[in-house]
Amino acid sequence: METFFGLPLNKTDSLGNIADMLKVGMLLNGSTSNEIVEAADIVFNITHDYCLATDKFIKKSTSLPQPTPLQPSETLTIGARIRQLRKERMLTQAELAKSVDVQPNLVTMWENSTTEPRAKHIIPLSSALKCDPVWLLSGNPLDVKAVSPATPAPVNVMKGADLANIGVRIESRRNEMGMSHLRLAEKIDTSGAMIREWETGKAIPHSGYYDRLAKALNTTVTWLMTGKDINADSNKFQ
Repeated sequence: METFFGLPLNKTDSLGNIADMLKVGMLLNGSTSNEIVEAADIVFNITHDYCLATDKFIKKSTSLPQPTPLQPSETLTIGARIRQLRKERMLTQAELAKSVDVQPNLVTMWENSTTEPRAKHIIPLSSALKCDPVWLLSGNPLDVKAVSPATPAPVNVMKGADLANIGVRIESRRNEMGMSHLRLAEKIDTSGAMIREWETGKAIPHSGYYDRLAKALNTTVTWLMTGKDINADSNKFQ
């Protein structure tokens, strides 16, 4: 089995590892210690290289035709994925640059594939574009069984999704239930720091957490993603 410094390159294992590495990087990046933040940057850089190695391995090893993406010529590079989602979110390059704290010309260079985003930009980019950071890095969503590789990002699965405010809904429901950050984290198998990242809007939960969050908070995935209850809406027309 081919590996990247001991890490498996097969699709299923690598996507799970990438997600875990991103979570570690995000946790370290929230520290007030410069040394720990520098360690986070190292983790992000290794994660980025691991993504590239995985992508190269998958393309080399597969002999089957790949599913046709929504925009075949635009989903091959990370720059193309950034451009695609930026347009879907109706953001200008200047607006995206401001969200990520970079110059607009750097966004242009990313989208033209002149250069790639540094690893430390992946989390701010995925937050601004409201997408799964694993998908942004690799072009594959984390939940490879539940989501087709042709899907641009997990946030597009449900029409009317409002992931910009999902953290507000998580916090509101958690407080209603009298649940601490740590207790919710234990229920869905993550860290209290990650819950805080979601609730403060610094990160968006990836698709693998929606079902677990809904069960832990005694609500529905629809409400978490849209702020609306399907049953309540349908009752208005009865």
